[in-house]
Amino acid sequence: MKKAFIIQRGKKSDFDIPPEWDLLTFADSNVQPADEDLRDLIRKAIENPIRSPFLRDCVSHFDKVAIIVEDITRASPKRLILEVLLEELDVCHIPSEHISVIISLGTHRGLTPEEMESTFGK
Repeated sequence: MKKAFIIQRGKKSDFDIPPEWDLLTFADSNVQPADEDLRDLIRKAIENPIRSPFLRDCVSHFDKVAIIVEDITRASPKRLILEVLLEELDVCHIPSEHISVIISLGTHRGLTPEEMESTFGK
């Protein structure tokens, strides 16, 4: 059985990965591919889902879409991910008034308008 760990609130917790899980890779947050643009990597991920239909095959211009994003306490390229995802939804002809973005705060405080704009854009 493979071992893994998660760090939450500064505490490291070990856990076993069940053998029936199809583990694709372990993430190394310190490594970023130097030969590809991050926007291109995000686009490739959206265009090549793992064990899921293509987004373009799942939505129509009549649908309403909710996108859940993490708050500012998590280090990720959330603005880029959101931009690329919105571009993909535009290609799918989803009207902007049919798209809601939900910021997942968990137990964290709400974001100020300035934090929202600097993190996610207008």
